[in-house]
Amino acid sequence: MELFNHNRIQELIDNGYDFDIGRYISEGFDIVKKEFGLFVGFTLVLFLIYTAASFVPFASFIVGAPLLAGFYLTAHKVLKNEIIEFGDFFKGFDYFAQLLIQQLFIMLIMLAVMVPVFLLIFAGIAMTGSSSGQATLVILFFLLMIIVMIGVFYVAISYSFAQHFIIFGNMQAWDAMEASRKIVAKNFFPVLGLGLLAGLINLVGALLCFVGLLFTIPATYAAFYVAFRDIMQFDETEEEDILNHLVD
Repeated sequence: MELFNHNRIQELIDNGYDFDIGRYISEGFDIVKKEFGLFVGFTLVLFLIYTAASFVPFASFIVGAPLLAGFYLTAHKVLKNEIIEFGDFFKGFDYFAQLLIQQLFIMLIMLAVMVPVFLLIFAGIAMTGSSSGQATLVILFFLLMIIVMIGVFYVAISYSFAQHFIIFGNMQAWDAMEASRKIVAKNFFPVLGLGLLAGLINLVGALLCFVGLLFTIPATYAAFYVAFRDIMQFDETEEEDILNHLVD
């Protein structure tokens, strides 16, 4: 599907946009409340699929993105006041190829961040013999791990909306990733804040004997959909398309 004018991407890169973390989280929870049984049921099925996939090499990696995309697609239908069916959660497989390619790109980027750092650590271990040298190595290890964590966070947040661009913008994987990176760069720390808050909410869900995750996971994914919808202004674009069609 293609729900926005792609010129909007350049407009956002040039002019930036507002980002309301509190509203996105609140609306994410509201979306899940509207179809509570379906969202909780799918999240439970998701856990079972991941558990089964863990016994097959790379299975979780292959099916993960299309399954998680189901949260975005269903959240979209909820906000459109459309009838929701359980099968809607599996519509992410309609975009399987590009979602998988996007995952592969991210994995390669992550490796490009981590491998040089770990090579430096191993080199330091091989060259260190004295006690003072070992102390220096420990400090170096922690500094390099901080660099790795910063790199991983940067990659994860920069590509927060890559899947959304694939699904709702009908974009190719790399183009979607670049669009996400450039747009997130305009408001990196607020988007990071949303990601950290989502992580904290899911941590609380995990502390509730993991049962809370059945509610918090879909709610936080819905929050990211709401954020993307707000940034790309779906409603305004759809209204313009209708008006243009009537004029034609």
